[in-house]
Amino acid sequence: MQGWAAKARVRGRDKIELDVSTVDAIVEALGDAANLSAQNERLVSTIEIHHRNFDELHERAAAETGTFAAWVAGMTHSDPTKR
Repeated sequence: MQGWAAKARVRGRDKIELDVSTVDAIVEALGDAANLSAQNERLVSTIEIHHRNFDELHERAAAETGTFAAWVAGMTHSDPTKR
């Protein structure tokens, strides 16, 4: 199919010619963008889960004393926005 060109009129302007490899590259780039978007959503979700977990650890450690509390205090920040 190489060499085949798609021609289209765009609002009465000059014709645009794209060969199949260009169209395939555009489709592939759009697919890559969709994959990156989905990956970003998963990462954001994972980060939110980790933040909740650290918040829970910090709250638990604040209510306790001993080695665990000291370890968590050293690993987490008291300000939730900085954890």
